Amino acid sequence: MRSSVKVLSVAAALVMAVGLSACDEQDIAQPSPGSGSATSSAEPDSGDSDASPSEDSKDDKDAKDTKGKSGETTKSGSEIQEIKPVTFKDEEIGLTQTCDKVIEDYAAPKYKASRDSDTVYLLHCTLDFSGDIAFSSTIVDSTSLQDKTESRHKADEYGALLADDLKDDGLEVFDSEDSGSTHVEGWVSMATVSESTKLKPFSEGTTSIVYDRAAGKGIQSGKQYAAYSDTQDLVLK
Repeated sequence: MRSSVKVLSVAAALVMAVGLSACDEQDIAQPSPGSGSATSSAEPDSGDSDASPSEDSKDDKDAKDTKGKSGETTKSGSEIQEIKPVTFKDEEIGLTQTCDKVIEDYAAPKYKASRDSDTVYLLHCTLDFSGDIAFSSTIVDSTSLQDKTESRHKADEYGALLADDLKDDGLEVFDSEDSGSTHVEGWVSMATVSESTKLKPFSEGTTSIVYDRAAGKGIQSGKQYAAYSDTQDLVLK
C-alpha cells in the first residue's frame, strides 16, 4: 500500500556501483529562526463530513489495501501465502525492509504471453527509511530469491515488466509514484527465465530471500555508502 508520507525534497540519487540500482537522498528541512516547529500552509477543508477523521482514514486505508491476506486468491487465480517475516536492516542507508507474504508461480498472463517458459514469484515487503535516503523504485532491485544449494536456481527482480499484471490483479507495485517516500509497501516482482533456473517449491524449504545492495555515492552530496548484503530463509507458515 502506497504511503502518504513523503520527504520534502528529493535532492539527489545514490547511484550503485553495480547495475542500475539507485535510491534517493532527502533534504532535511531546517526550521526558520525563531520558529518552534514547521506548520502546514494548507487551509482546513470547509466541507462538512459525517465521518470522523479516524473513520475517513480507515475507509481510505481499506479502499487502498492491496497487499492481500494469506489464503486469498488473486483475480488471476494465484494464492497468497504467509511466510515467517524476515527483516533486513541496511543501516548504511537507514533502511528496514520486512517481507511477510509470497505468491509462488504467479499467473502473470500478460507477461507470460511472450515469456511462457518463465516462472514468476511475488514477495510482499514493507520498506521504512530513517536516514538521509528515501525510496526510489530501483532499490527493490536489491531483492531476489535463490536456492540454498544450487545458485543457478534464482529469481531476479522484473518489476517493470510485470507491473501491468499486478495492477490488473489489484496488487500494489513499487514504482516512481513512491519516490521520496519514507514508508512504502508493495510486491517485489521476480522471475526465473527458464525451466532450468526455476526455484524448487517453497514447501521444500530450500529457498532464501537475498538482499544485496551494491556500494554507491550520492550524486550531489558525494557521500559514500558501503555495500550491504544479507540472506535469510524463506519459511512458509
